[in-house]
Amino acid sequence: MDEKRLKHVSILVIVIGMSGLLYLSYVLEPKLVNINDISDEIVGSKVKIAGIVDSVHERGKVYFVTVSDASGKILAVSFDGLPVEVWDGSNVEVIGNVKIYKGELEIIIEGIKTF
Repeated sequence: MDEKRLKHVSILVIVIGMSGLLYLSYVLEPKLVNINDISDEIVGSKVKIAGIVDSVHERGKVYFVTVSDASGKILAVSFDGLPVEVWDGSNVEVIGNVKIYKGELEIIIEGIKTF
């Protein structure tokens, strides 16, 4: 294979690979749900919520963030600290897994961002 043809094939493979990654990132990111739609039936599932922070409590590296939207409120917990500064009244988007702890639904934070 000559150098010019190899260059074209390489560019084609890069474009196809990047397109595939973009598609997967869209497909794999959970859809936005209302907090009241989170139930026992989806425990173990990954969800994305958006809302306002009602309160933030810290115990070492563990953060407890209560988030509410127009439909309800839920506790979101991070065991690894928070990657962004979050305070009462912050608008946030949280991605995480739904769990039950002491009979209450909560989200274990995988990602959080403010906007």
